[in-house]
Amino acid sequence: MSTSKAANGTGTVMQRSNGLWEARFWVTCPNGKRRRLSKYGRRKRDCIAWLTEMRFRAQNGETIGSDMCLLRWMRVWLQEYLPDIRSSTRASYAAVINRHVAEHRIADIKLCDLTTDDLQRFINDLLRKGRLDGQGGLSTKTVRNIFLILHKALRQAVGNRLIRLNLADYVALPKAKRAEIQLLSDEEVRQILTASRGERWECGIAILLFCGLRLSELLALRADSVVRLDGRDYLRVEYALKREQQVDASAGQSKTVVRLGELKTEGSRRLVPLLPEVCEVLRRNLSEQQQAAAVSFELYESNPFLISNEVGNYVDATTFRKFFKQMLEKAGVNRRVRIHDCRHYYCSLAVRSASSSPNGADLSLVKKCLGHSLSSSITEAVYLHVNAADQYRVAESMIQTVSALLHND
Repeated sequence: MSTSKAANGTGTVMQRSNGLWEARFWVTCPNGKRRRLSKYGRRKRDCIAWLTEMRFRAQNGETIGSDMCLLRWMRVWLQEYLPDIRSSTRASYAAVINRHVAEHRIADIKLCDLTTDDLQRFINDLLRKGRLDGQGGLSTKTVRNIFLILHKALRQAVGNRLIRLNLADYVALPKAKRAEIQLLSDEEVRQILTASRGERWECGIAILLFCGLRLSELLALRADSVVRLDGRDYLRVEYALKREQQVDASAGQSKTVVRLGELKTEGSRRLVPLLPEVCEVLRRNLSEQQQAAAVSFELYESNPFLISNEVGNYVDATTFRKFFKQMLEKAGVNRRVRIHDCRHYYCSLAVRSASSSPNGADLSLVKKCLGHSLSSSITEAVYLHVNAADQYRVAESMIQTVSALLHND
């Protein structure tokens, strides 16, 4: 029985002393090391078929026999192939890799040995016992998000010819259950506005309800975010304030940090029309901030956040959520209402006003004001010539309804 090594891309089939057939195939791994792959079988033709497949894969440029395990590859993928993602996205990807992939047996499986069964078992384990505190499984939405990250990493591995197929394509995912949204009623909005009148962050409630901003966008607004163009007032949305995880935090350091960063999408950078009634609330807020700055011994921010603390600095999302909850309780709204439900209310109010008013806003403009991301073809077809004055029609179509809500007419 010959034991000499064949050249890369050739291979041999031989019968061993115990009667089994062995196919050998030599490859050079990505790390430069030479490795021999073997296939054993009782029938010679099975070994020949395997050797033929190995030759075919080598001829098509696929990297065979990579020693890289899944966990190592995902970390390489995050570091080397995602240079332009937002810092918050990078932190969430790193958390998935370090908390869920690294803690599962799938982490140590080599890419070349990974099977659909391995991936399916990983997904099923996340659903049954994926919580890090051991108190059960993760939600369907969370599992699907983890899977999407895994799928992207394996797709890049295919592109790098580390594997031939993205086996994640064949995994059965749990169906996502979309929660039914119970819109705020006009009466509930009237109660919330009444409860927040005169409160410290009253303007935040008005902006959420009648400008449709995301919470992170609201908390990033500063005094100079209020702009006036051609006699009309707008909010200039440019940043988002978010608490992000510090993946590389050392012992004793906070595991999270609040950052003023990028918006969710390119479409999120926008001018949002301000109704006169909302402007009035904002003017009161800015006036109060100027008074506070005058007696602050120059400690007050020169360009304060609209939703600010005692010295004009930012307020994080947790603090504002507590305030929002307090306003709900004060208003007597006893059901669960999320801050994001204010955004849904704005959208429904704008659509309602657009459909009922002869001068109502084009629904595409409503989408623009919300900062939704659009495909390039739709953007070119609909928004190519949209300007700030066109978008102001969204606010004008709601004036009568908002005026009645704010003044209890």
